[in-house]
Amino acid sequence: PNKTGYGSNAKVLTVADYGSAGDYGVIEIAGYRTNAGLIGELSFNNLDSSGDNTSQALVRGLWEAADGIGLQFWTEATSASQSAKMTITGAGNVGIGTASPSEKLQLTETTHGANVSLRFLAENDSGTLKEGNIRFDPDTEGLFLTARSGTNPDLFVKSDGNVGIGENSPDTTLHVTSTN
Repeated sequence: PNKTGYGSNAKVLTVADYGSAGDYGVIEIAGYRTNAGLIGELSFNNLDSSGDNTSQALVRGLWEAADGIGLQFWTEATSASQSAKMTITGAGNVGIGTASPSEKLQLTETTHGANVSLRFLAENDSGTLKEGNIRFDPDTEGLFLTARSGTNPDLFVKSDGNVGIGENSPDTTLHVTSTN
């Protein structure tokens, strides 16, 4: 049936409990494993006019043995095979670009020469969108911090321990360059 908020072509599965306040419905996907591996999967498929699968995204439940149950989110880029893009382990570690995060948040980029970045966006009191970045460059083994919109880093930490403020190539322990 057509449900409010969904298009006329939507097929809606409703799990509901209309009993007492506080009751709830559950969809359970269960599997039995004695070793680490896949225990269940929720699949989102794009089908062609013949009903054949053309692309897919998945949410997978994984039994990790020592750490309990984790989740993986799989997506498929155009003309590429699907792969795990984000993992949440049973221990609570989150990995983007890795299936085995060892930290609370781990970002992994496996494209040769590509940087890994965190981008922060927020509106200031006047409603203007501002941004900041933390970026790791594997070629320079440097960590860049940009605390304002733009591409020039405000702080740069080199792998040799030198720190630059307003300077991308610090050649001393602390190298400060000011344009003011």
